[in-house]
Amino acid sequence: MKNFILFICMTLYFPVFSQSDKLKINSIESHYIKFSPDGNTYAIAADDELFIYDSKTNGLLYNETVDLKRIYSIAFIPNSDELFIAGKSSSGKGDIIKLDYSFGKIESLFADSEQEYNEIVDVELNKFSDTIYFNTRSGEIFKLGLNDKKSHLIFNHANESFKVLRMAYNPVENVFSLSTEYGEVFLIRNGKLVDNFKIKFENTWIRTLAFDLTGKFLFVGNDEGKIRRIELNEPYKLMELKSTSKGNLSSCSISADNRYVAFSYSKGNIEIWSIEQNQIVKTYDLQERSYLYNVAFSPLGNKMLVVIQDSRKYFNFDVKFLGIEPIYRVKDVNDQTAPLIYVSSPPQIDNNEITYSKPFYPIKGSVVDESGVNSLVVNGITTPIKENGNFVINLPLSMGKNYVAIEATDVNGNTSVKRFVIQRENVINDDLNIKESENFLFVVGINDYKYWPILYNAVDDANTITNLLIAKYGFEYSNVKVLLNDQATSKNIYDELRALIEKVKPVDNLMIYYSGHGFYDELLNEGYWIPVNAEINAPGEYMSNSNLLKILNNINSMHTFLVVDACFSGSLFGQQKRGFVENVEKYKSRWGLASGRLETVSDGLYGENSPFAQEVINFLSNSDEKEIPVSQLVQHVKVEVANKTNQTPIGNPILGIGDQGGEFIFRKSDQ
Repeated sequence: MKNFILFICMTLYFPVFSQSDKLKINSIESHYIKFSPDGNTYAIAADDELFIYDSKTNGLLYNETVDLKRIYSIAFIPNSDELFIAGKSSSGKGDIIKLDYSFGKIESLFADSEQEYNEIVDVELNKFSDTIYFNTRSGEIFKLGLNDKKSHLIFNHANESFKVLRMAYNPVENVFSLSTEYGEVFLIRNGKLVDNFKIKFENTWIRTLAFDLTGKFLFVGNDEGKIRRIELNEPYKLMELKSTSKGNLSSCSISADNRYVAFSYSKGNIEIWSIEQNQIVKTYDLQERSYLYNVAFSPLGNKMLVVIQDSRKYFNFDVKFLGIEPIYRVKDVNDQTAPLIYVSSPPQIDNNEITYSKPFYPIKGSVVDESGVNSLVVNGITTPIKENGNFVINLPLSMGKNYVAIEATDVNGNTSVKRFVIQRENVINDDLNIKESENFLFVVGINDYKYWPILYNAVDDANTITNLLIAKYGFEYSNVKVLLNDQATSKNIYDELRALIEKVKPVDNLMIYYSGHGFYDELLNEGYWIPVNAEINAPGEYMSNSNLLKILNNINSMHTFLVVDACFSGSLFGQQKRGFVENVEKYKSRWGLASGRLETVSDGLYGENSPFAQEVINFLSNSDEKEIPVSQLVQHVKVEVANKTNQTPIGNPILGIGDQGGEFIFRKSDQ
């Protein structure tokens, strides 16, 4: 009767080891197991062989013999089919291999490295920073970016008198722990040993070392079968967990919800402890005399795997009775990072406002969060998200300002909001007839100053740009006025600008190009053009930006584009940026492009164009586009000149003179 009762207890609390539970691998010796972060796959190492299985079916997905004498550690890259494999190469040195098992692509990170590493024992991945950390048998810790091949030493405790057996890593606090063959445990923070953390156990190997998921506890197990739990809040508190099993402690694993820790022993025993209650909740006696090398909880909380040294098999335990919450349902209290919201339509919301005329706007974009996006709401409307994070919603618009709020929340409750305004209004010139528009051009180029230093290339720049616009871009000669050298007096410049007020019609476009000296008065915060006859230190003879803008404000053009190649010409501009506007040519615009900010700029080598003028000429001469928005020219010139010289061009809409969000279009003539 007693035997019968004992049998019933075992069926209630112990798993049944059927033949299907003892899943075999064709290997001499299996010694390491690791689940992927999502729990969908797991990898088993057996000396130099790697086996990857489907966690649901336990079917073999991939098998590879790698160029390592022995695999010591594995780290999966989240949300991918890639992993890092660390160990000892055939030469006895350490190496890390990157494997993409979906394509069978294998790459040694250190094969061509000049630096040699001792045996690499553990490799850990910090998912928050796309960094892997690894340690050597001699006591060094290195970090390595996922896309790098060069490591950086962050800790060195190299000592020939001992060997490091294990490294544990806590990504929450970015803290490391190392254990040695002589019962020592070290704590490393910010690349330094924590001085008041001095722990040494029995003079025996410590193979078991793991932080709990919060970083509050460190679990340590040695070859005498003793388990310690160290509380990491100072002062450090040490507690011994009274184990009933025998043999060396070989490994431990923390459950995904941080409620349990499992320990494996060399004599075939497994213990599962409650972290909160500090007591055993389950034991297994496999009645195997082979060494239990490694135990691992699945992140999904449904199973636990154990590999055995000599039996060519591993055990698959059903642990659903523990009620472990799957990892994707555990709230990470340390996750303080909100989702990233990217908006592709409308594009270029630089000033948080766009202009649009239609009754619906197709808002498109994507939401990215490492922990997972829980919800997306646009102006109170729950918006579906595709698996790749993309979304689209046709938002209804009223006339006038429409305030848009895109709100994304991740699984840990972090929320981010992106706001902008869609200004819906009727197109001002919906019936604009391009053929009725005329292009006007006013150009000033001065080399031969009477009082100021001579310039070499301003006149040639002015002539070259004038001829290019007439030849290729529909500027009629009768609508072009050029003042060169002695013609460019203060009176003539002012008179010609003022005359444009009467000449230019509301449907016409105006481009102004000035190439000559510039001056900036810091006392008045005012910039100036320098006419050919103006004396030095005589601002009353200069053309001020204030007067220039006053004239431009009274020229009732459709588009005005002001280009200034002079020192300190950036003083014309405020800080306005252009957002997205549909049908840009149908809205009035006032754009400017200057060769520099509040700085001196180059006139170029004698006989050549200035660097600024050269890029304007290059772009307009070489573009294959039949229609070129002014913003494209501006962007090209800003980037190319800044890359090739020490000056920084500036190009923006000009504030306060009638800009309504449009752009002038350079339209090529029919050849």
